[in-house]
Amino acid sequence: FFVEDVTALADNGCKNDFLCKVESILQSHGKEETLVRNLGTYIQSLNVNCTKELEKVPKSEVSKPVTNLLQQLDRCSKWLNFNAQSSSSN
Repeated sequence: FFVEDVTALADNGCKNDFLCKVESILQSHGKEETLVRNLGTYIQSLNVNCTKELEKVPKSEVSKPVTNLLQQLDRCSKWLNFNAQSSSSN
């Protein structure tokens, strides 16, 4: 199935708006329940208010296969993990 394109949000540094958007998209489609739960837990640990974050994010006019969204999430997860490890070792 196709979902909103999140590439621009991922390319913008994998910030909270990206994480909130991915969670919102997956929740709205009722897919990847374990992933949504884990993502929600991670977002909560950051004390992020997704309602406020998503107010700033325009709806993408482009749809892409859900596999693209999952690839972007994978890329951002790796980036976030790498940067968290780098900053904790300083």
